[in-house]
Amino acid sequence: GSAVPCVAPQRWTIDGIDRRFGLSAGEARRAAEDAASLWERAVGSDLFHIGGEGSPIVFEYDSRQGTVEARREREATLDRERADIEERRVRLEARSDEHEAALRRYEGDVDAHRRVVEAYNEEVQRWSGREIPAAVEAELTRRRAAIDDAAEELQERQDDLNRRSDRMRRDVDEFNRRVESLAARERDFRRDFPATASESGRYDETVPWENGRPVSVDRRIRIFQFPSHDDLVLVLAHEMGHALGLGHASGGGAVMSEVFTTGTDIVPQGRATEVDLRLLAARCPGLVPR
Repeated sequence: GSAVPCVAPQRWTIDGIDRRFGLSAGEARRAAEDAASLWERAVGSDLFHIGGEGSPIVFEYDSRQGTVEARREREATLDRERADIEERRVRLEARSDEHEAALRRYEGDVDAHRRVVEAYNEEVQRWSGREIPAAVEAELTRRRAAIDDAAEELQERQDDLNRRSDRMRRDVDEFNRRVESLAARERDFRRDFPATASESGRYDETVPWENGRPVSVDRRIRIFQFPSHDDLVLVLAHEMGHALGLGHASGGGAVMSEVFTTGTDIVPQGRATEVDLRLLAARCPGLVPR
């Protein structure tokens, strides 16, 4: 925390962005304003002014942000593959359901055809050894032709269902290969980008002293890495907390926690946590309403 704590409002300005971040000055300023708002909404007063003359916020690009960007690119590729696999899974399940329904209809029609054949054979058996009237013979001939046509149609359906089953098996095999390939790439991703702690930002200050009193305070925030706007807001808010004089909060889940995981839900809450407010109240009671 600052050697000269509880100074408010503080003035900060965006004073240098390495172009490799791909971040505009406007985007950086909005992130700084959002970071200031995390504290200001919690205490209900102005603690920071962003823009114009002020202490510099500098974006310094090095291998840390390079790793963030490589990780983000790989994550995006994996996300697209996961989405594609999920879409394929949905389509395969729909085709499987349709195929199962077609099989049930086929089996029902085969059973119905078997009963028609049995009835025909019983009728033929009744006329065995007897003279068959012409009308009955014509009817039996018609029924026999219908049975043969139905049998041919059922055979064609069976052949088609068999072809569909073969295609389904091939497509399922291909789907499983895609799933296994994705799992291998996810293992490679975890190997190449292990979860490790890495400094995202830093608050620095220079304080000349005379007779035991500070003459002035030169403040600076340096930003080294951030995977998203929300993460940048959290890093900026953390360093602004140091500028107010705050040290680190014990444990995780607070703006002033020493270590945070990207994607934390602190920023979407829109305000500093109770842990942060207790830290601020203990250090700067005049900045926190009672």
